[in-house]
Amino acid sequence: MSAEFGKRRQDSSEILTGCTLIGATIGWVIMTALRETPIFWHNSGGYPVGLRMFVLDFYQPITAVLLLAGVWRGLALLRPNGSARRNIGLTLILWTLLMLGIGLMAANNMINLIEGRPLHWHPTSR
Repeated sequence: MSAEFGKRRQDSSEILTGCTLIGATIGWVIMTALRETPIFWHNSGGYPVGLRMFVLDFYQPITAVLLLAGVWRGLALLRPNGSARRNIGLTLILWTLLMLGIGLMAANNMINLIEGRPLHWHPTSR
């Protein structure tokens, strides 16, 4: 019975980790949408300065952590014990959200290039 309990505990830990990553990735997608919106960077947008500074300072580190977590979840699917395979839906949702955010960034960068601005241009005052 203790082996079954340990297995159930590991499954719930995998689900909790996956749900936490999905929640963080949803927050990251929102940050991506804000970051790629020019009005976000101006005082006329009504966004708090603290939020703008948070996005400016922490967007890239959060992106790196989430991409590494996505790779980690993807590689976990290859484990022979198959515990991560039972939670493949969480990994697919995570990667779908990551691709959504990356698509937003890519679309904004294409617009910047078409309009003659630098690749990662944002109207910041910093």
